[in-house]
Amino acid sequence: MKHYHIDTYFFDIQKKILYIRGWLFLNDCEIVITIDRQEILREKPNQYRYDICQKYSDKKDKTNYGFEYELPLEKEYKHIQIQAEANHHRYTLFKTTVPTTMLEKKWVQVKHLIKKGCRLVWKKNIRLLNPFLIKSYIDQARENQSYQEAKKYYVNPNNSFQYRAWAMEKEKREQQVHEPFSYQPLISIVVPVYNVDIPYLKACIDSVLAQTYPHFELCLADDCSTMEEIHSVLEDYQKKDERIKVLYRKENGHISKASNSALSIATGEFISLLDNDDVLTTNALEEVVRALNQNPKYDLIYSDEDKLDMDNHLCFPTYKPDWSRDLFLCHNYLCHFTTIRKKQIDRIKGFRAGFEGAQDYDLFLRVIANIKEKNIYHIPKILYHWRMIDGSTAAVMSNKNYAFERGRKALEEYLKNEKIACKVERVKDFPYYKPNYKISKATKITFIVEGTLKEVKKCCKTIRKYHELPKYEILTSQEGTFDELVKKAQGKVILYLQAKVLLSKTSSVSSLVKYACQKHVGIVAPTLDRIGSYQRTSGVVLMENHYEPVIYSRRHRSTFVEPKLIIPHNYLVPSTKMMVFEKEKYIQVCGKMKMNAFPTVLERIQICLKFYQKGYFNLGDASNIFLYQGELEEQYEQQEYRKLHIERDPFYNPNLSQKYLYQLDLWKEEDEDATKNETSG
Repeated sequence: MKHYHIDTYFFDIQKKILYIRGWLFLNDCEIVITIDRQEILREKPNQYRYDICQKYSDKKDKTNYGFEYELPLEKEYKHIQIQAEANHHRYTLFKTTVPTTMLEKKWVQVKHLIKKGCRLVWKKNIRLLNPFLIKSYIDQARENQSYQEAKKYYVNPNNSFQYRAWAMEKEKREQQVHEPFSYQPLISIVVPVYNVDIPYLKACIDSVLAQTYPHFELCLADDCSTMEEIHSVLEDYQKKDERIKVLYRKENGHISKASNSALSIATGEFISLLDNDDVLTTNALEEVVRALNQNPKYDLIYSDEDKLDMDNHLCFPTYKPDWSRDLFLCHNYLCHFTTIRKKQIDRIKGFRAGFEGAQDYDLFLRVIANIKEKNIYHIPKILYHWRMIDGSTAAVMSNKNYAFERGRKALEEYLKNEKIACKVERVKDFPYYKPNYKISKATKITFIVEGTLKEVKKCCKTIRKYHELPKYEILTSQEGTFDELVKKAQGKVILYLQAKVLLSKTSSVSSLVKYACQKHVGIVAPTLDRIGSYQRTSGVVLMENHYEPVIYSRRHRSTFVEPKLIIPHNYLVPSTKMMVFEKEKYIQVCGKMKMNAFPTVLERIQICLKFYQKGYFNLGDASNIFLYQGELEEQYEQQEYRKLHIERDPFYNPNLSQKYLYQLDLWKEEDEDATKNETSG
């Protein structure tokens, strides 16, 4: 046997179901699962895994190398073993003993600590353990224990088993009574079609015909498909519903030209984009029209989305922020489901050939350049299921590497047209771009450092050692109040930081200054890495009655949080410990704001809010790491915080948990009862 992996393995305590998903590259084998020394399953792998065939075999190999099982169990188990049997030989893929008593659980933790300590001593050849090192490991153990405990109280959106059950329950609870709208525009759904599997094409069209909003037309353009069945299927559907229009191209022109052909037969006031193998939720158009009834001036509307795996199971949701300019300049986070006013598409003459693979990103960039940002609206609901088929970017992002280069070309062209001096770089190993803005090396900056004299001296030492820009000055809290120092500052850009913030080799002052000098940017802050810990913070999420710093551990990888470590993100409040801003912008926005000697944590939040209210985007420079010597969380008066009257953080999706950031709250029976009462009322 060459390779194997267990992708997912967990036991749902409430439903008493064991979930197992994985793969092994082994021909003609059986999976054998033994629980508490009793064999409960023996069968061949039941899933085709395109990614495994592509990596270890070839594209023509249709062998099932993957497996996925949901095993009902009457009670919790103690021993589990997963094996593969082939040619009278057994290979152990996974085995573990689950501690069930409190004593066993504590002993597992102690053994884990002892092993880590021994590995460290062996690795670094330490004869006598440093007391600070011991404290660091105790802190890490507590952090890990807290993380494991919290996992019981939320749903991990990256866990496909947990998410699919959560999503089905959400759909059941959020069924709405459909009411007529006063404004009922015709929406044209544009679909380019080419050699798609018939079941997927039918599912796509059926999802459109199932829409609760009836005023639409489905515009399909067949890009000279070589599969004969497609023609007959399209003809059958066209006869079935008069809202379906079909255009047959005489030659293959790829997705941009095919999309333009579909656009040419569209007569709706708005255009919605749909791929020929994806699926809409039944309320997709209804939600779009509901938004337009709230504000008929919207030019571009987008929603959240998730994916459909090869077994038609929902997985991997993408819960997006409201319009986030800097995030969009790093990748096409709008993606699906997007609706655009037709006259705006006509103005830019639709899709452009030569941008295939990034044709949507190119279209969105050119549309956004011609509309007001206040006319971009986000529907915080999943309205689109993106199918993970062979070769799709929904399945493996590296499947269309050429698309990223074309996207970079489109982004560079957009920035050039906006007269923004910038070179677009590609983030290594990730499908993201990073704009590298240009500023004059003669730009003078001012550091304002707040803290005790001892802390200030240490901070200033790191500033002098690691800053990059030649023209700078340092002002400290010993020299005056915050307002006095801002007025006194000679720099174009001010870097206010608490003295516990330290620069290092991973810090870039020039990166912060480059962002702060952009016309649309207000407050900028880096990621703070707590010294002696795995914890980092890249921003703050504001809730109605409290705020939560986005604190995460580098040890616990999460694809939801991962982009926040790599590319710039817009936050209402990028940090409460460091703020970088242009002096002129600050005086314009906060010049009349009265505060004591130096801003409190709530006053720093107010400063960020004022910038956002004036139309600026605050920004977290994610990959720019500064060090922090102290606790990442700060104490504040909750009563005073409530006076800020925060309704919702536009950069934090309302579907996500208010307590466990970037996770999903478990459904509770009392929530269901409340929903029923609201419906009956």
